[in-house]
Amino acid sequence: MRGYIRTANTVVRRWIFLAYWLLMFIGTHIPRLEGVDTSVFRIPHADKVMHFCMFAGWMCLSWWLLRPPGGRPSRRALAGALLAGALYAAFDELTQSLVGRDTSLGDFFADIAGMLAALWLLEARHRRWPSRKPA
Repeated sequence: MRGYIRTANTVVRRWIFLAYWLLMFIGTHIPRLEGVDTSVFRIPHADKVMHFCMFAGWMCLSWWLLRPPGGRPSRRALAGALLAGALYAAFDELTQSLVGRDTSLGDFFADIAGMLAALWLLEARHRRWPSRKPA
């Protein structure tokens, strides 16, 4: 029974991760509408904050997806997730110009910063409160 629950949990994690990733793609590829004010609450650089948060969330879900029961993901798995995230961030920025949005190096750096900040916080949390191994 435990194996079935663990497998079902992994499937649910994958679907949540893929749904989040799809929503990220949709959110960054909605065409810009002429005459519509896209500034968020008139906050300077709000788009950078949004990119930071989106990719921090992506990295948190990657950690959750990759971690074994009661442990933390391996450094190799995290490096792979960081590389995949960086490649996707570059792809994301380059393809936004196809829908009339701006390609921005600043957004790319915000994406990377969000992933690194999430990794740093997750590592700090894991060191302070390590999970127990399942019995």
